[in-house]
Amino acid sequence: MLALLLGIGVLSTYANSMRVYGYVVDSDNRGLELAEVYIKETISSGNALGTATNRNGYYDLIIHDLDSFTIVYSMLGYQTIEQPVKLQQDVLNINVEMATDAQVLEELEVRGIRRQTGQMESVNVDVARVMPDMTGGSIENILITFAGVNQNNELSSQYNVRGGSFDENEVYVNGIEVHRPLLIRSGQQEGLSFVNAEMVQNVTFSAGGFDAQYGDKMSSVLDIEYKRPTHAEGSISLSLLGASAYAGHGDSAFSQMHGIRYKTSQYMLGGLKTEGNYKPNYVDYQTYMTWRLNKSKERAWSMSFLGNFSLNDYQFVPDSLTESFGSLQQAKTLNIWYEGQEKDRFITAFAALSAKGKVSKEVTLGFDLSGFYTNEQETFDISGEYVLTEGGADSPAPVSPSEVIRTPAPSTSVLGTGVYHQHARNRLQAGVVTFAHHGSWEHNANTLSWGISGQAELIRDRISEWEWRDSAGYSLPNHETSMDLYYSMRGETSIQSGRLQAYIQNTHRW
Repeated sequence: MLALLLGIGVLSTYANSMRVYGYVVDSDNRGLELAEVYIKETISSGNALGTATNRNGYYDLIIHDLDSFTIVYSMLGYQTIEQPVKLQQDVLNINVEMATDAQVLEELEVRGIRRQTGQMESVNVDVARVMPDMTGGSIENILITFAGVNQNNELSSQYNVRGGSFDENEVYVNGIEVHRPLLIRSGQQEGLSFVNAEMVQNVTFSAGGFDAQYGDKMSSVLDIEYKRPTHAEGSISLSLLGASAYAGHGDSAFSQMHGIRYKTSQYMLGGLKTEGNYKPNYVDYQTYMTWRLNKSKERAWSMSFLGNFSLNDYQFVPDSLTESFGSLQQAKTLNIWYEGQEKDRFITAFAALSAKGKVSKEVTLGFDLSGFYTNEQETFDISGEYVLTEGGADSPAPVSPSEVIRTPAPSTSVLGTGVYHQHARNRLQAGVVTFAHHGSWEHNANTLSWGISGQAELIRDRISEWEWRDSAGYSLPNHETSMDLYYSMRGETSIQSGRLQAYIQNTHRW
């Protein structure tokens, strides 16, 4: 009798239960993961009954002791759905499509007023000091946010404005034009950015339409003002990509700043397709010193010295390269084994001495003497032996060309073999000396500015590079009576030039 009563109780329990299952999808019929599915009537009782959909949008619920209830489907970003259900069957399949919940916000208008008296725009230096980048200085990373400015390589500090080359961009530090390396082979000797963010006080930039005082280059101008510290200050930073140290000190009569930076790209270049030993090292030192020559306010004169030395050393010993291409039916693999190395060195030095002062309340005069020197050396002797195979893309990479030819992997056929040799001994030396005078006269609402500069340049360039190729036993290009190089270039150039520039402009403000 007791067993019969228990059986009736169990049947009664199952009679008041229902299984509800189904899928929750979006308007594109894609399953929504982690959508909430719960019984509305169980929320207030404290024994909430619910679940969440899996990655395919599927859910499964068992409901007990409810004759009628409401299933709620909820997810952030979608409209909530409530589905009423009556207990009429044991199993019920409910599939739900949820629509996105898009709300149109009221229009918000932001206005700002700024008085701009020139074409130069200010750059936030504080952001540049804390912005991480690959070039050791973040001023250029901020410039690419301006209209018309773009950067082709994240490892480079060079930038292009409105499609022009980087040579068309001028850089001034405290009114002195800064020269940069001439780049034998673009990008290889680029290390640290010239601008040391720790030494900068103000930065302005113009992507066109700047004043005549900035010269005749047409793309852009970056005008940097180094600070004059009034007390002792310094900073040190260390990372896996390099280190930097800065120290400054000054008072009312004399101030000085020194900054040294080191950077290496070894860890980043290790992920390239060509395996080998990469050792790019870059060192940069800068100093800026100022002297106040007198204490007169009406006829105050000051002198400053700006110095920079950079050494970019690039060493590369390639090992091998494995690259697969083609289609699934015709998979091809290229294996190259290298011998030799590449050694490049780029030395750059820059120094400038300036004097500036007032001869009266309205007239200001300045004189600048600067010199720039660069010595670039590019040397490499690299030979490569390659094997082109078809099939066997899943087989392990061979360790030598003989292994591919003598014991090819199953379902692998050798399509071709060959060798080549690349050689270069390139040298470039350049020196630039500049003497400039500039001044201004302020009277009432007018400011008359003028300037004149003379520049002498000496450039010596020697190029000696060639490449020899041998494919399938035939030298390319193939001649019956001689063996010719695939590519050869030799030349020696010496250029001496001088230029004279002058400008005059008047600004009237009302």
